[in-house]
This record gives sequence, structure tokens and C-alpha cells, in this order.
Amino acid sequence: MKKNLLLLITVVLMSMASAFAQGGTTGPLTWNLNSGTLTISGTGAMPNYDWGGAPWYPYAESIGAVVLENGVATIGNYAFIDCIYFTSITMPNGVFAIGDYAFYGCSALVSVTIPNSITTIGSSAFSHCKALTSINVETGNANYSSMDGVLFDKEKTVLICYPAGKTNSSYIIPNSVAIIGDGAFYAIWNSTVLTSVTIPNSVITIGNSAFQACTALSSITIPNSVTTIGSFAFSDCTTLTSVTIGNSVTAIGWRAFGWCRALISVTIPNSVITIQEGAFYACSALTSIEVESENVNYSSTDGILFDKEKNILICYPAKKAGSSYTIPNSVTIIEFGAFNSCSSLTSITIPNNVTTIMYSAFNGCSALSSITIPNSVTSIGSSAFSFCSALTSVTIPNSVTSIEYYTFGYCTALTSITIPNSVTSIETYAFLNCTALTSVTNLNPEPVEISSYVFQGVDISACTLKVLESSIFAYDTTEVWKDFNIVGIFSLNVSANNDDYGIVTGGGYYDKNETATVAATAFEGYKFINWTKNGVEVSTDNSYSFTVTENIELVANFEEEVGVEKFELINLKIYPNPTTGQLKIESDEMRIEHVEIFDVFGKKVFFQKSLMSTETVINISYLPAGVYFVRIQTEASEVIKKVLKE
Repeated sequence: MKKNLLLLITVVLMSMASAFAQGGTTGPLTWNLNSGTLTISGTGAMPNYDWGGAPWYPYAESIGAVVLENGVATIGNYAFIDCIYFTSITMPNGVFAIGDYAFYGCSALVSVTIPNSITTIGSSAFSHCKALTSINVETGNANYSSMDGVLFDKEKTVLICYPAGKTNSSYIIPNSVAIIGDGAFYAIWNSTVLTSVTIPNSVITIGNSAFQACTALSSITIPNSVTTIGSFAFSDCTTLTSVTIGNSVTAIGWRAFGWCRALISVTIPNSVITIQEGAFYACSALTSIEVESENVNYSSTDGILFDKEKNILICYPAKKAGSSYTIPNSVTIIEFGAFNSCSSLTSITIPNNVTTIMYSAFNGCSALSSITIPNSVTSIGSSAFSFCSALTSVTIPNSVTSIEYYTFGYCTALTSITIPNSVTSIETYAFLNCTALTSVTNLNPEPVEISSYVFQGVDISACTLKVLESSIFAYDTTEVWKDFNIVGIFSLNVSANNDDYGIVTGGGYYDKNETATVAATAFEGYKFINWTKNGVEVSTDNSYSFTVTENIELVANFEEEVGVEKFELINLKIYPNPTTGQLKIESDEMRIEHVEIFDVFGKKVFFQKSLMSTETVINISYLPAGVYFVRIQTEASEVIKKVLKE
């Protein structure tokens, strides 16, 4: 028994020793971790690593101190990233370079001394070190200097790092500084003290992530000397309410003001020639973005940011007043995050000219209940409609080939979705946590292979999958799709023998034994004759109902009326045609009773009744560009006119 106990103790001690003593080689160097101290020795340069690539990274939380022995020439990229309990480092005078992100996330590191030998300090080397109170440079260093614990280049023209642990409430950047370096004030989760930073007129460049997550910074004035604001420069400055951008700024970087959730308004000066994607992403308090009138690349209308020609909708301010918005017909691209966090918008009309909806375009539009995506759209980016928690229905056009990652993720009110036959790929998490989804219609005859994560969070066993009757077997034998409750549907295609003679409605997809009703309406000067199937007449009623039991194609046949002249038709005018918004209808003698407008698919988009007037003006500016049919009921007859909306 004692022998077994001794063996057990020996095993436990050996296990503890292995947990606290690790080592090996890295490039020309040897490393050893013992009792919380990481010692690196040898002669030569430490290799550069990727994030988490250093051999001691698996033991990062066991490292309390680092000692570099004489002979170690460099500290590699990402060398000590996320060593969160590491409090001190000893660097000999022979070390000449500190790599990018070398000490990033060393949240317990209190102070650092840069030896005279250092010639290079990489980007964001000391970022996210939230306990760091000072960085001191030995006086003989030829390349770097420090003042009040802040790290600069030798001439103090570049501010490299303002330690995140400093307790000052305000800081005045020295007049010698021309560049605020990448990540210089970056202090995520710890910048609750610094409320004010004064940028002098000497500064030309504000680097990437320069002030990212300075969460106590309430306002900033960017002087006229600044020409470039880098990516993420002020992102996550969550209490920043006011930004004054100087009139020399030419470039605003990617997500430069992203997640500035208190920012209310911004004015873009004439000097700006480049605004990268998502510059104002998730600024949930933003009410307006104004562009100075002489800017040659950008414009604003009602506080909404566009490119100059209004082909690209860049940013719709999240807190802009109003519950509905009609995107201008000129727009072809809805940019990344354009409507992000627009929580008050219940209705958005997308015109037929839009071809691209970029990723996260409508992310977080939590009041949006439905959306129609026009056939002009060929690309919908990932997360485009994620977190649209009120969205109950959406139309995906037959021009889209892929449903990307998280496109409809967390659309928790979405009950049904129709996937057109043009879709050839559905990416992971496309419908993540669409918990209300009970019906999926997939019109692709061949099932697209998908992972189980596409519908993660959806009870697909209780969800109906509608597919073409002829495709039931294919879906029933394909992974994931086979787990739905599969039912067959039939296609009903309707067309006119001549599109200039009349319009037809009622086409679509129907359940087996469902009643379908198709309707044909002749244009002025033409009359309806009959419905034919495969050239055989099936009905002479312009409104024809029947039970659907198969895929079917019906043709409505019209012909020109001969020798018929209606006085009231000759004297009825509708103009301007084409129109950009206002449509005037005049009848010289007969009073107008009702006006209805249909799109090319037969969907009614406007109705005005009981007019009893010889003229009326209709506002259709909210409708997307395209062809419409106006049905006008007068006292004596019914007239249908074709109208082009520009």
C-alpha cells in the first residue's frame, strides 16, 4: 500500500513538473519556462511568428516574467501576444528590434525600458497593454525617445505609443509630432480615463487604430493639417459625440469611425476624395452626414451619404427620423453596412437598378418587417440581413446565385423563404437561428449540397420543404434536405401571345390540388380571345380558375380590335410618360372613378378609388424604375395604359 502511495506521489510530482517546466528551440535560440519565468537564450534573431505561433504560446497564462539573455538579437512578431499575467521583461543591450504586436495583449505588463540598442519597434508592439503606465527609453538610444512615459521616435515626429495604463484625463500631443502612429492610443477595454486629446496643427497623418477604443473620449478636433485618417482610427470610441474634420483631410479609412455609438452628426469637407467601406459602420446614434457642396467625389441628400453621382449609397444614418425610405433610382450599389443598426426603419424600397447589396448592408434593421429584392440584384453579401429580428418575409430574385454566410442569421421572425432555382450555393449559417421558420420553398430541381449548420437553430423536422414534384426523390435522398417535411409543388407559367396586347397574372408555384386563378386584361385597342394550353383552348373567360395537378403553361391570346372607336378613350390623357414621379391623368368629358397600377408581374402597387373627377395627380416617386400598367375606370369604360417610370 505504501509502495502504491509513493508511486502515486511520484506521478503527481512529475505531472506538476511538466506543467511548470517546458522548453525547446526556436530558430537559433533556446527557450525554457520554469516557475513562471520564460528564459530565452542563444545567439541570433528570434523568428517572426503568426498570432499564437510562438512555441510558448500554449503556456502563455503561466508566464509571469520574460528574461532575454545576452546574444538574443530580436523579439519576433507576435512573440508574447496574450501573455496576460506577464508583468516584466528584461532586455539586454544587444536586442536591436521589437516585432509587430510583440507584446500585444500583455494586460499585466506595468512598465518597459527600451535599451540603447533598439533600432526598430514594430506596429502596435505595446497595444492593448492595459496596465502599462510608462515606456522609458535609455537616453543613448539613437532612434527612439520618451517623454512622460510616452514613446516617440528620436525627433518626436512620430507618436508611437501612449501607454494604456496612464491615468491622465487629458493629453496634449507635442507640436513636433507629424504622425500619430498605428495603435498609438489603442487601449481597448481600459481607456476609461482619457477624455481629451489635443491634436496640434503639425500632425499630418492619424494612423490605423490610432485612437481605437478610447472609450472616454467625448470629442475630437482634427486640425486642418491632417490629410489622412487611417482605418479604425476612432472606432469603438463609444462616448464620442462630436468630430470636427479639418478641411485638408483627403482620406477616411476603413471603419474609421465604426461603432462610435454616441456620434450624432458628421460633416465631410470638400477635401475628402476617399471614404473607405464602413467608415461610419454601426454608429447607432447618427442622425446625419453632410457633405460640403463642392466635394467632387461625395454628396449627401437629406443627411444620407452617397458618392457624387449617387450610384453608391454609402451610409444611411441609423437614427435618421422616419420609418420608411425609398432608395433613389440612380443607386446601383448598397455599400457595406449602409443601413446597419437602422432600428426605426420598417420599410425600405430597393429600385430595379441595384445590382449589389454588400455584406452587413441591412444588419440590425430590427424593425424591418419585409423586403423585396429586385431582379436586378446579382450579389447579396454575407450578413446582409442578419439580426433583422422583425423580418417575416423576403423575396430573393432569380438573379442571385449564392446565399452567403449569415445572410439571414438571427432573423427570428422569418417564417418562410423561397430559394430561386438560380441559387447554386448556400453557405454555413445562412439561416442561423431563424427559429420561426416553418416553410422553405426550394425551386432548384437539383438539391444544392449544404452543411447542417446552414439551418442551425431551426427545427427542420417541423419545417415544410416545398420542391418541384419531380424533385422529391432527389431531395429525399440528400443530406440535410431529407430531414425536412418534404412536399411537392407544381409550376404555373402564364404568358400573352403578344406583350404589347395585354397583361396576364396568376403565374407561380402551387400546391397539389390548389385552386389557381389566372387573369388576362387587354390594352386599349385590343381584346382578349381565350386561354390555350399546348395550342388547345381551355377557356374563353379572361379570369380562369382551375385545380392544379401538374406543371402547366397557359397562353392568353389577344387580338387587335377592328372598327371600334371609343370617344372617351380618345380624350383621356396620361402624362408625362416616361415619368420620374408625378403622373397626371385627365379626361375631357368622362369622370375618373378608380385608378389602379400594376407592375410587370401583375402585382398591384397602387389603388385610388371613388375619385369622381375628370383629372387626378398620382405620386409614384416611391416606385422602382420600370414598366407599369395603369388601369383607369371611367364612368363609361375601362382603360389600361403602359407607363415607363424612370
